Amino acid sequence: MWRTYCNRSPTDNHPNIQADLCPCGLDLISSLHYLQECPLLDSHRCQLLLSSTGDLLSPGFITNPKNFKPIREFLRATGLGHSTALKFENPANNDEDSPTDADSPEPDFATFKP
Repeated sequence: MWRTYCNRSPTDNHPNIQADLCPCGLDLISSLHYLQECPLLDSHRCQLLLSSTGDLLSPGFITNPKNFKPIREFLRATGLGHSTALKFENPANNDEDSPTDADSPEPDFATFKP
């Protein structure tokens, strides 16, 4: 999630490369645009906001233990922060009920690669 706030996720271009227009047509592609305002992710964002506490734009949002699971669910559902190809739709997935490491209540402190 930190990479998303810093515009350093796989969906973001390198700083010296001009970003393409988002498929929604409202802004350039950036992880912050996807997180904050892209209408193609409205349903996922709404679910995140309904199941979390605090201001999405605050750094405290990420560090609040009550938000760990909703954030993981949002990132998993959208692919944001993990892939260049986002999932704008919510297709039925038969593996959704299978427990994964992402369902752990413990935070995942992955290494940051600049």
